[in-house]
Amino acid sequence: MSVTLSLPQVPELHEPPEEADAEGCIQCQMGSKLVLFITGNCHWRCDYCPLSETRRDIDHMFANERRCESFDEVIEEARAMRATGAGITGGDPLMARERTLEGIRRLKAEFGTQFHLHMYTSIPFRPEGARPSSPRPGSTRYDFTSSTSRPKSTERLSRPAPNRGF
Repeated sequence: MSVTLSLPQVPELHEPPEEADAEGCIQCQMGSKLVLFITGNCHWRCDYCPLSETRRDIDHMFANERRCESFDEVIEEARAMRATGAGITGGDPLMARERTLEGIRRLKAEFGTQFHLHMYTSIPFRPEGARPSSPRPGSTRYDFTSSTSRPKSTERLSRPAPNRGF
């Protein structure tokens, strides 16, 4: 008697990616991105915030659903799921700016410049103040997403910043 198991490596999508879809969006659709929850802290305190009581206003880090005390644990989780990238989120990851920057550095050092990162933040900031995370400027792209109500500033933030290592 033999048993055959079918374990697909790539899930079948309801709709195939479109040419205009961003690389990060395609990776999320495929389930290959790690969710790196940096902190539950956020300065907005929105009534509609979807964070649970076990995460909101609590300064803990999670990789997917695993609570992590170090980036070694985050990397272990990324390896276990064969992550091709990570979405950095939280409350707001920029409320723990140095931890966020350390996470970016560690993930890029471990998985290489092709490891796709995107970050969700609601804190307006100037992209010219960004610091490179790579010793080779231009080798990594940073996409800025901002929830500000000023469309022109959001448009400016969403452009790649190759000369800053993003």
